[in-house]
Amino acid sequence: MDPLILSSSSLKLFRNCREAYKLGYVYNLDPIGTESEAVENGTAIHKYLEMAAKGQMSWMKDLYEKDSNATVAIKFLYHHPLPENIIMAEDREFFVKLLDDDTWIRCTFDLVYERNGEIVIRDYKTFSRAPSLNLDLDFQARFYIAAAQKHFKKPVSFEYVFIRQTPPGVPKDKAGKCWEPEECYLFYPLDIPQREADRVWAEARITATDLERALEMYEWDGVGDAVWYHNDRKGFGGCDSCFYKRLCAAENQTGKLDEETIAQLSKPREPLTLPERYRLG
Repeated sequence: MDPLILSSSSLKLFRNCREAYKLGYVYNLDPIGTESEAVENGTAIHKYLEMAAKGQMSWMKDLYEKDSNATVAIKFLYHHPLPENIIMAEDREFFVKLLDDDTWIRCTFDLVYERNGEIVIRDYKTFSRAPSLNLDLDFQARFYIAAAQKHFKKPVSFEYVFIRQTPPGVPKDKAGKCWEPEECYLFYPLDIPQREADRVWAEARITATDLERALEMYEWDGVGDAVWYHNDRKGFGGCDSCFYKRLCAAENQTGKLDEETIAQLSKPREPLTLPERYRLG
């Protein structure tokens, strides 16, 4: 049996709505038509910051003031140089075993570095309006801390770094007042006690066990898609804001997604695979 590869996003999606999980990770579909200019800009800025962390700054500088996203990244690095002792940047082959039956978690960290014997995970976020963030309820940050502790066997902390998509020095109002660095770069650090990291990891294991059970039941005669019920939640995080709502609505209307509908509303998602070195280890 092939290893089951999960991510913090897939675990969270399964907890929020099993129907959405099925569309995204059982059918392996990636919705189209959900992209925005802000998302595309954010992706580009992430890429430039990854290049800088991997020593490709000289090539990146050739794009200064030719590519607005490169300009944003370079100006951020001018005000906040990269930390020393970088361990990895956007490593897409970082896996941690979650359950003993060959169930794994893949984590893609924007940046990981060591500071005074502690591992620090950095997650970049871009914004155009002042961000709202409740660190007391943030699952991803806590989960990343717990996963990194399992791998590195060291203390781990986390930091969100918010980068405005408009850099300092650009006018922000009709009076000509410009954005200041402290308005463009916001740092939100998070440290949690060990008992909280252990609880988050235990919750992830329980969710993964429930998910495995759903996958098993999916193969039973007379059960099938019945295990992938949706929550029909309202408000933030509910159906209206779900990336899969168009696919879900189409399936509800027809009873089954046909190839034409799938092609119109989505593209294939590349399934996650476990690198050979983890299989051997």
